[in-house]
Amino acid sequence: EELVEKANRELSSQEKDSLTEEDAIRSIRNVFLVCVGVAFEKHGEELMNHQESVIKLANIAIMLYAAESSVLRAVKNGQQDHHIKKALTRTFLEEALLQVEASARKLIMSLLPTSEKSELINLIIRELSSYDFGNSLERNRMIAKHSYEKLKYEV
Repeated sequence: EELVEKANRELSSQEKDSLTEEDAIRSIRNVFLVCVGVAFEKHGEELMNHQESVIKLANIAIMLYAAESSVLRAVKNGQQDHHIKKALTRTFLEEALLQVEASARKLIMSLLPTSEKSELINLIIRELSSYDFGNSLERNRMIAKHSYEKLKYEV
């Protein structure tokens, strides 16, 4: 319960100056914890018997794990091709944020009464859409060009 309350407070905070990849991970984690709290409030100890809710929570958890792994791997592997690793991480994070938002919205829509779901969904949308990792089209073209050159694809 403490983690869910902390996650709720962090989602509600308005500090959004210069957001990093690590901040995106924190946001995904907070959304996950809030969704777990909502699901547990609705289903209680019977949560594991509600497959639809568990699947949505699992999808968010998987995206959290994958996003965190991609950020940590980019940092761990040093400076060689650092700009490509950062670009790949940002591309993955953009997709992860979208998928987490979709799963969280579906879960909340199915669990909360109409009077409560709008505020929480808006909070999640605001949190997850506050990240701007630059022009994804240019970034993805740069990744493709690098892959083409590095892997020596022949046309």
